[in-house]
Amino acid sequence: MIAAVLLLALVLLCPVLHAEEYPKMERLTTEQGLSQNSVFAIYQDREGFLWLGTRDGLNRYDGYGFMVFRHDPLDSESLPWTSVMSITEDSDGNIWLASFGRLCRLDRHTYRFVRVSYGVGNSLVRAIQGDRSGNMWIGTMNGLVRYNTHSGRFAYFHANRADPRALASDTVISLYEDHDGLL
Repeated sequence: MIAAVLLLALVLLCPVLHAEEYPKMERLTTEQGLSQNSVFAIYQDREGFLWLGTRDGLNRYDGYGFMVFRHDPLDSESLPWTSVMSITEDSDGNIWLASFGRLCRLDRHTYRFVRVSYGVGNSLVRAIQGDRSGNMWIGTMNGLVRYNTHSGRFAYFHANRADPRALASDTVISLYEDHDGLL
């Protein structure tokens, strides 16, 4: 009787024990070619590449190795800065990057960077998200910025307690567009 109870307990516990197995993980460090071990942003594009923003550049990982993009002060089409804080992709497959008050686009065909200037000073960028209309939304520690990629114009949104439609806080750390197109 005791053996049957123990056997039944083991049979019932097997799925629970199996469910607690760790997922398959691979550690990626500078030893595997990552430019720097402090990773601030990770994005997987439509082609399956992983893009990692670090304190020392942008890294594209294809599952086997890294392609590293760094700032070169002598090349105006290189990564415009050192640290990459946020990454997203637009509808044309271009990779967009944001950092401390800066925004740029990586042309996927030429691997050249196009700098976009906007006036948020040195505000820490925490998030970037494209929308269906082709806008890039930039979440900063000093409000929300919309960049219209067609017109090149910027709109700035800040918290206003008197306006219930305004941001609740100027600190925007994450952005997402849902299936209905709501940010």
